[in-house]
Amino acid sequence: MTATMITTFDTRALRQDLADLVRANIDYMVSRWEAKGRPEWLDTKVDIATGMDFATSDRIGTVHGPDVVYGWIQGRGLEALAGHRRWLGEGADRTAASQGLIPRLDDCLRRLGTALERRRAEHGRLFFMMRADTGAPLCLDDDGRLAALPAGDLPPGFTDLFYSKGLAAAGSVLGEASWVQAGSGLFGDTVKAIMAGRFVSDQQPMDPRNPVRPVPGRLSHGPAMIAIGGTGTLLQITRDAAWWDAGLALARHIVARHISHGQFDGLQDGDLVEFITPDGAPYDSAGAILCDPGHALEWVGLTARLLWIGEAVMGRTAAVVAAQEELQTALLGVFRQAFRIGFNPEAGGICKLVDLRTRRVVNGDMPWWSLPETLRAAALLRRLYPDHATAAEAALGVCWQALERYLSPAAGRLAVQTRDAAGRTVAVIPACPDADPCYHTGLSLIDTWRALDR
Repeated sequence: MTATMITTFDTRALRQDLADLVRANIDYMVSRWEAKGRPEWLDTKVDIATGMDFATSDRIGTVHGPDVVYGWIQGRGLEALAGHRRWLGEGADRTAASQGLIPRLDDCLRRLGTALERRRAEHGRLFFMMRADTGAPLCLDDDGRLAALPAGDLPPGFTDLFYSKGLAAAGSVLGEASWVQAGSGLFGDTVKAIMAGRFVSDQQPMDPRNPVRPVPGRLSHGPAMIAIGGTGTLLQITRDAAWWDAGLALARHIVARHISHGQFDGLQDGDLVEFITPDGAPYDSAGAILCDPGHALEWVGLTARLLWIGEAVMGRTAAVVAAQEELQTALLGVFRQAFRIGFNPEAGGICKLVDLRTRRVVNGDMPWWSLPETLRAAALLRRLYPDHATAAEAALGVCWQALERYLSPAAGRLAVQTRDAAGRTVAVIPACPDADPCYHTGLSLIDTWRALDR
């Protein structure tokens, strides 16, 4: 860490900084959509570092082309737009400019949701990659080229998770009960598939150092972790305690199987193992036991958010307090371990992969999204466990200052996707070439802003 990096912070000033960034990002996103003619897809095909569109005609037929749409971006976009709309509607920012965003967000949400539901009806579902003109599914072949996705039944995947919770969130703020019902139903079916072992990642590989294709015998905590976030959102929307129960079951699933508490030889308490085998052992990845510190910190934030929403919806009941106490050791331990092994103090970011056997960095690239996810985790731990959150408290100022290094004035202060271990912006795709639609950054920072209100 450089000598100027802060470890303490002014809560009021930080909340103002968070609100300013959230507002700038979402205004840029909606303004871009309007400038494009209010299309049926959310267009985030922008080089964040330069502010220039990358989906030019010479890139047709590639992953960067204007003819390719990503289901992850569209589903996340619905949830993000809805979350920002709710935040502004609650009076978080009463300036005329911010309040003027509300009808624009409503318009964008309604048009996107309607179009996406039409495409889902036409094809039976949405997909990780789709043709922009028809919504037909695409994939990458073995040579990394675009191809039509082979016909056949597909198991539930991440696009189902992102879209279902996004549709429900959009329906909630727009008063579209049918969207809430459809989104909740699809989400519930996807959670059942996760718990039954029928879920398969639909992500296509775009970074050779980030192994995402499904591998037989390699089980990730990722689906359950993302689903925990959805259960919190649906609990907040519907106030149905069944989502509380589902979220706790998912959290316990990860604690029992992926978090070290003495059952894994050579690992430390609080280590979160990215992949395990069907018999529950850490998966050997070319001699390494991998941890993605950003994913571990995201799990902390989403699980803490569920506990926080549970208390807001159901009150500080004995059951809610018991769940908070039950998960305290895992949440604090994972945060401590993941931040310790993942944070790069010199460059200001969180590395992608660490070998838990050697404690060495395997992939030093630093995607932006892990910083806002860590801010959410830290703020919520500070709120839930104020007497035990020293590490979280220290991380808040550090992570905010690190995130500022990613922000690009050329693109509404969106964060560039990836910086390397030396802090240089690099053309590495974390998941999709398209920019994040204020999902990781905006929704995480809104939760951070709320949690820091006292």
